[in-house]
Amino acid sequence: ANMASVVLVTGGARSGKSGYGQKFCERICGQPVYVATAQQWDKDMKQRISRHVADRGPNWKTIECQLNLSENAEHYRGKAVLVDCLTLWLTNFFMEEGVFSMPKGDEETVTVSSDMKPAETALQKAKQEFDKLVSQWDVTFVFVTNEIGSGVHPEHSLSRVFVDCQGWLNQHVSARADRVVHMVAGQPHMIKEPKPADIPCYPPLDSAMRIEQASLDQLLSTRGMAMEPEGYFLVSVDRNIQRISAEFHSCIVDDQGRVCDLEGNVIPCDADRKVPPVKRFEGRTAKEMTVMVFEEWKACPLKSLVHAAYLGREFQKAELALTQGLKYVQD
Repeated sequence: ANMASVVLVTGGARSGKSGYGQKFCERICGQPVYVATAQQWDKDMKQRISRHVADRGPNWKTIECQLNLSENAEHYRGKAVLVDCLTLWLTNFFMEEGVFSMPKGDEETVTVSSDMKPAETALQKAKQEFDKLVSQWDVTFVFVTNEIGSGVHPEHSLSRVFVDCQGWLNQHVSARADRVVHMVAGQPHMIKEPKPADIPCYPPLDSAMRIEQASLDQLLSTRGMAMEPEGYFLVSVDRNIQRISAEFHSCIVDDQGRVCDLEGNVIPCDADRKVPPVKRFEGRTAKEMTVMVFEEWKACPLKSLVHAAYLGREFQKAELALTQGLKYVQD
């Protein structure tokens, strides 16, 4: 992909928007980023912020940013980023343009400008900043917003202007989003999903070609392949947690080319491994596994391209077995 992946989560108050966005990010990223757009105007807002902080675990990185979200781009790369929320973010632009000013401390008075043109400027600036933010290619952004236009017609002109601008901002984000989720009473309803790739459909291979493929695969599986001198991977499918598992074990190769443990004992192929692995990886897809092993594991000892290619094939087999409910046996 050459642009960021964008998910928009919308809904009414207490519909479960933030919770859904948080779980979504945690499922795809071990160290997600939370971008807080709220300002602590009063005691109520402070309590809301404290509650959200308590809901997140220590693995979250929190960034407080009220306007120019793209300025923190270096913290987003390779991460799942939860922006919570667009409504407060747009409010900040309204305040920046002088449409209104929020009360200070525990005051109840909101100062409102009689000129509504700055509201249009605020909306355009928010759209431009959003476009700039999602121009990054290696980020998954999850935006939480509010569906505030579904209630009664607002009494005050400022409220009507804000509802309109919020709706237009939501439409702008939704048009760019890969997924749009509408939360109702804690239940997600998918409004928009990624379209499948436009790949031509061809007839499946005939039986003769499938037999030829199977024979070729079996023949290639019997060829000799030098072992990595530093260790080996045991790949499996864990049905309980629905993950692909890969354990790296250290070993040595003796003069006869046999794989031995660090004490020199030959390791049989059908050995019941009870020794804890040096490193263990768990992932949902072959791509995720290869990224963890070859990109994120800086101390990865694999030096052979042959072994790396073999491991990639095994991860792909394991993913197919996991998704299709098939038995997986490491080659």
